[in-house]
Amino acid sequence: MKKAIFTVVLLALTAQAMLSAQQVIDVDLYTLLSEWEDNSLKVKQQYGNKTIRTTGEVYSISSNGSVLLQVNALEYYFMSMMMMGITDTTLWVYFNKAEMTKLANLRQEQTITVRGVYDGDQNAIRNAVIETEPPQQAQQQPQAQPQQQQQQAQQQPAPTPQPAPAPQPTATPAASTNATYKIGDRGPAGGLVFYDKGNNSGGWCYLEAAPVDLGEAEWGLYKVNVPGIGTEVGAGKRNTELIIAALNGSGERGRAAQLCRAYSLNGYNDWFLPSKDELDIMYRNLKQRSLGGFGNGCYWSSSQDITGAANLGGVDAALGQFFGSGAQTIGGSRGFLGAVRAVRAF
Repeated sequence: MKKAIFTVVLLALTAQAMLSAQQVIDVDLYTLLSEWEDNSLKVKQQYGNKTIRTTGEVYSISSNGSVLLQVNALEYYFMSMMMMGITDTTLWVYFNKAEMTKLANLRQEQTITVRGVYDGDQNAIRNAVIETEPPQQAQQQPQAQPQQQQQQAQQQPAPTPQPAPAPQPTATPAASTNATYKIGDRGPAGGLVFYDKGNNSGGWCYLEAAPVDLGEAEWGLYKVNVPGIGTEVGAGKRNTELIIAALNGSGERGRAAQLCRAYSLNGYNDWFLPSKDELDIMYRNLKQRSLGGFGNGCYWSSSQDITGAANLGGVDAALGQFFGSGAQTIGGSRGFLGAVRAVRAF
């Protein structure tokens, strides 16, 4: 009798578990975000308070147990979102306390799959869990020496300490016009040389990229045309001056061009946002050679895109480039948070 009761209870629990598993709704993150902007009430009715599963890239990690999840940096998704005018590309995911240990192993741009209850009012996922285990950070363990080597090491006398050499003054790189540089060399400001024009016309021969990103920023100037902007090599500095003049006139702050202008390294403060063609050369000569520590996201150029602007119904397009694949955007929305890497000419 007890065995029969146990069997019935077990079957009931198994059926309940199968039902719970069936109630999980798989939702593409891109689809969820695009549908939310199109009709948030419909999305709330469809997924509200239901358990959903979605996959995306980690954009940022908060100390309160939440992660900002973004659409995977696939060019097709990004471009289609920009063309459709979709501006919200991220979703907040709030994890339960049991997942805190996993959050410590997450990193930016890592792709994860999460499952949790969809909050239709806030367009967020709550009480979430991570279904794809984040990789544990590799910790190199020192290899144990054979016993004979350990005994020999113990028998070796301790080395006699030598006096430290006198410190030598650090030489500041000179910006001499006679100096020659190769692609990948350190430039006068401490950046990485990525372009050699072959002559000193216009007062410069080389372009160097800052050694680090300046963060992420919007391009700015929504629906404002900036006359005189170019795409060719050599246009970046002039583009930046024109953009900053327009930004100052509109009262905008913290935009991509302004971050470059405010940047200073080793006494050099003549940095600017690269043009479309300068950005592409930087990708090919540095990123593709694993130089410069670039990410795989979209980097802003200082060039506008008139074709993209027409598709977006106004002057709201600027050119960027995905450093994961090298694809250049077709009219990326100026409100998008793109990566910023400053360059200078010398």
